[in-house]
Amino acid sequence: KLNGMRVTVGQFKKINGLFNAELCSTVSLANIAGEDRDYSDVNFKVQTPGGDVNMMSAQAVGTNLGLGTLIAGGRKSGTICTDDTGERGLFVVIYKPDPFKPDRGIWLFSV
Repeated sequence: KLNGMRVTVGQFKKINGLFNAELCSTVSLANIAGEDRDYSDVNFKVQTPGGDVNMMSAQAVGTNLGLGTLIAGGRKSGTICTDDTGERGLFVVIYKPDPFKPDRGIWLFSV
């Protein structure tokens, strides 16, 4: 539970994006707070096995998580993607819903 949201992140899967291959994950958000909560795919970043922390790719337009507001009890699912540069090893998905608070979620995936 982060900032009133229950967040789940699925295993990365390789897909062919609009311009190149990407590693994508399905993300689900559930607002378990008693009030509206904003969400955005920019709250997610990925750290590569080499230690490079990147924003998610905007190429997955149409399937991406996007941004909006969930009312209390609302749910949203979508895809977050990062460019597949061929690097393999342990990837870290980081969810930080509020830049002014230290709370964050971390998920580890081997690719």
